[in-house]
Amino acid sequence: MTAILTATGLDIVKKAFSILGAVDKAIPLSPDLREQGFISLNFLVKSLQANYHLWTETQGIIPLVTGVTEYTLGPNGADILERPIRVVNARYQASASSGVTPTSKWNSTQYYEAADKADTGPVLAWYYSPQLTDGILNVYKAPVDNNSFLNVTYIRPINITVDNGENVDFPSEWFLPLSYMLAQEMSPEVDTPDQATATIDKLAEKYSQMVGIFPLGKLQPIPEAGA
Repeated sequence: MTAILTATGLDIVKKAFSILGAVDKAIPLSPDLREQGFISLNFLVKSLQANYHLWTETQGIIPLVTGVTEYTLGPNGADILERPIRVVNARYQASASSGVTPTSKWNSTQYYEAADKADTGPVLAWYYSPQLTDGILNVYKAPVDNNSFLNVTYIRPINITVDNGENVDFPSEWFLPLSYMLAQEMSPEVDTPDQATATIDKLAEKYSQMVGIFPLGKLQPIPEAGA
């Protein structure tokens, strides 16, 4: 045992199946159960994201292009950034060697009604729409050359896969609640006795509340100011 408790995505999945009594602890998960567990874990995380800050803050650099005010962020974008759930802030940089200047975050009304798209110069403000596949970042003013950059702080989603499951984006305090909540989610798909299901439900609620997670539906997401 080390001083730092760590767990992989697979550890959480295996723990959930063990809680359900669906697997032998000494036998590796079958490929089908492994896939089912990772899919269910991601579904659970996406559900929790509606109310809790289950995401990570990441830095990115967007090269600006002369006259271009709209930039695609995501798998189809020119910068190969992940699609941000939200852009937190952005700093304009006139060149690679110059300092950065803070910019203003606008909502859609401010951008589309207040911004004169013909204006050119240093970027002063921006508006981000996450969309479904690729996010769209609109900037004001239009860049005057190809030497400038926009340094962004953005929130990327958590996706736990077999490939990246060695490094789970959760604090260790969440490992047990996640395992029980995952078992709770998968119980309708696994042949689990009613008595065991009732116990899992109670423990899932107990452990989740210990880390500040309340039953889904009891809390509503707080809308972002200006959205």
